[in-house]
Amino acid sequence: MLRTRLLLLILAASLVAPAQAQVSVSLLGDDAQLSRHVLELSRPDVNGGLRKAWRVVTFKKRNELLASSNRIYQEFDCAKGTVKDLIRVHFYGPQATGSILSIQDIKNDPPRPADDLDKKAIGLVCGDLSSFQ
Repeated sequence: MLRTRLLLLILAASLVAPAQAQVSVSLLGDDAQLSRHVLELSRPDVNGGLRKAWRVVTFKKRNELLASSNRIYQEFDCAKGTVKDLIRVHFYGPQATGSILSIQDIKNDPPRPADDLDKKAIGLVCGDLSSFQ
C-alpha cells in the first residue's frame, strides 16, 4: 500500500513538472460534442508485445469530478489487440493542466477489447518503434 502511494506521488509529480523536451503527440479523435483524445508518443514503454503510453482526454464539458481532462497511462497488447488503463489522473484544466483533482490506480482492472480510438492508438504504439528513439 505504501509502495503504491509512493509510486502515485512520483507519477503525480512527473505530471506537473515542466517538460524537458517537446512531447510528440498524435490526435486519435475529436468529437465536437464529447471529447478530444491525444496520444503522447515520445517515450512509449516497451516490454515484448506490450506497450505503455499516456493518453490525454479533454472533455467538452466537465465530468462528475469537475475535471476538464484526464491523463491516462495505458498498456496496449499488440498481439491481442487489448487495452488496459493503469493510472487515471483527473485535471481541473484542459489538456492535463491545472490542479490535479484525483489520481486513480486502476491497474487491477481487466484489459478490454479495443474500440476505434484504441485501435488507432495500438497501430501507433505497436508500429515501427525506431522513430521513438
